[in-house]
Amino acid sequence: MYILLCGKPPFDGEDDKDIFRRVLTGRYDLSSKVWKSVSKEGKDFLKRMLILDYKKRPYAKDLLDDPWFKNAPSQAIDRELMAEAMGNLRNFSSNVKIQ
Repeated sequence: MYILLCGKPPFDGEDDKDIFRRVLTGRYDLSSKVWKSVSKEGKDFLKRMLILDYKKRPYAKDLLDDPWFKNAPSQAIDRELMAEAMGNLRNFSSNVKIQ
């Protein structure tokens, strides 16, 4: 969901060591320009998905019943930010192929 909304992985870094450190500590960023168009409820939804302790993370069924997820298709889309997210996704895809 994080990648679909912004086009980048939640745990990004300069190298594998940096990425693994961020995964293990649960550090991710919701401050880029793309996230300004995502509602507080949408960000809360993502935060619930990215809870570090898997025992506290909601099940997929619970997430599918979340009001933000159910109403997401009816929400307006900022085309400029969507284009930026798609560009991020293309760059991410290219970088993965290179690695």
